[in-house]
Amino acid sequence: GHIYRINFDGSEEKMVTSIYDVLGYNPDMEKEDVYLDVHCIAVYGDKLLVNFEGENESYDVHTMLISIDDGEAVEIGNLTICDICFAENQIIFISDDGFVYSMNFDGSGVKCVSEVNADSVYAYNGKIYYCNNTGTYEMNPDGTMKHNIMDEDVKKVILYNNRIFYIQTIIVKEQFSSYEEYSVCSVALDGKD
Repeated sequence: GHIYRINFDGSEEKMVTSIYDVLGYNPDMEKEDVYLDVHCIAVYGDKLLVNFEGENESYDVHTMLISIDDGEAVEIGNLTICDICFAENQIIFISDDGFVYSMNFDGSGVKCVSEVNADSVYAYNGKIYYCNNTGTYEMNPDGTMKHNIMDEDVKKVILYNNRIFYIQTIIVKEQFSSYEEYSVCSVALDGKD
């Protein structure tokens, strides 16, 4: 129920906020009796965007914008969000229907950008990238100019330094069973190299 920040070298761990406190959960209730399931978390400047389910007296979904510096939190919605990123003053996210949506930072203006079955979404250099079991795609933030970059079953995409980093799933079949192995791979923005 707590969100921490820490330096890359592991030093200076600091609690940013307690989700229990932000939601005003009953302080007499045992923390172990409160169910929290974080769906996704993303960083934008000095803010965290966190989407989670919580159950105390009732079941709720929360989307909160939290200041990393002082822990001040503002609830901006109650949609179930599976993945999230930021693009040109908008929040881009995948809802539980698999479609890609955009909304303003205050939670208003929710609109469907693309009716696709997306697993992961990332914004980079004015474009939106998403992946699913049929490949990795690029499109404009309004959903236009969509095109396929590569045809591989990809679980997560992150872009950095003009490269797409992704988790590839490989199904290993044995005589009586099968299992999944995962590899972290990278490719140029055009899907080559």
